[in-house]
Amino acid sequence: MPGEGSPKETHDMVVLGTNSPVYLSHMAKFMAPLDYQIILQAMLVGTEYEASRHKFGTSALFTLRPEPLSLADLQGQASVTSETLPAHLYFGRVGRDGDVLGDTAVNLRKTLYFQHLDPLASRLPELRYILFGGPAEHFLAHQIAEPPDFDQILVVQPMGDEVSPPAPPPGTLLSFPGRENRLDSRLAPGEQVKGSIVGKDGSAPHDETYLQVVAEVYLETEDLAKAM
Repeated sequence: MPGEGSPKETHDMVVLGTNSPVYLSHMAKFMAPLDYQIILQAMLVGTEYEASRHKFGTSALFTLRPEPLSLADLQGQASVTSETLPAHLYFGRVGRDGDVLGDTAVNLRKTLYFQHLDPLASRLPELRYILFGGPAEHFLAHQIAEPPDFDQILVVQPMGDEVSPPAPPPGTLLSFPGRENRLDSRLAPGEQVKGSIVGKDGSAPHDETYLQVVAEVYLETEDLAKAM
């Protein structure tokens, strides 16, 4: 785990959301110092992202490369940093086919999920996703476990008779019984699924929520195929 005074490194992020705040998902690898699955709540300076997101829609892929930062700053569950970091905003995947949209700045507001990836961890028996977002926007990120694995981010919306969607704690884990934790069993757009909330201590699932999978924003397998 990163400690106090850990070096600053480049950590690319997927950017999600159409409103303020936005959400950032760290683009992880099974290789230090990138071997962390992290989801953040953040604010972006300027209007470039908001205008582009509204133009291209919720399923378009936008990525961000902030100025190098320390993972130690992201561990806390409260406000992570008061400083605003310069960053480059991309339409598409940074480092691959992404096109630079311009310079921006990001203020990292809150850590919603933070987990060190252990390549020797046990494989999860069934699909698990991290549920996050705000009152009007909801996302699932596949929980990464051991190699080979995959990173997947989905836009979802709650279903049911409730007037307002459930608001589980940030970083809540949902399991999907009967779905093996494999790439070819992943959740897909158009599905209506029932997720069971996993206890904070990893205890048996309880309390269920029904979701409509709207779109797949991000899918990565190559970077998580093996430990490096």
